[in-house]
Amino acid sequence: AGCLAISPWVDLGEERTGGSRLSNERWDFLPGDMIDLLARETVEASGSDASHSPVKFDLHGLPPTLIQTGQCEVLHDQQVRLARAAAAASTPTTLTVFRDMPHVSPIFSFCHETPRTALRQAGAFVRACLGTKRRRGVLVDVVSARGLRRGL
Repeated sequence: AGCLAISPWVDLGEERTGGSRLSNERWDFLPGDMIDLLARETVEASGSDASHSPVKFDLHGLPPTLIQTGQCEVLHDQQVRLARAAAAASTPTTLTVFRDMPHVSPIFSFCHETPRTALRQAGAFVRACLGTKRRRGVLVDVVSARGLRRGL
């Protein structure tokens, strides 16, 4: 078992008053206003409050965890807090920060090497958690800016 978290949104109650929520807003494509709106709607629709955010959970007993974040994400600080909380709860935790990358950077794997590195790391983590080895000869269709190609 394992927990793979790619750019997770883990604190619904975080205010947009500082840190990466403000400093990275000009670099990330995820608008702060949208985060605020979705947080309000989620909390209201569930009848709960922001204390139900994963960063505030008891993280003891989680399986090995890989958290991937982009250095330029507006949610970057939340992800770092989650990694620290998981590690403090004795969860084997790896936090990988990809330099100059925005929210969910693996979606840019069609045009940049860093997101491809993130996908390879995620794949290796999942295989390690499942105890499987990489299979040769498996074809995966990948849509890129250059059209359809076979690979991976």
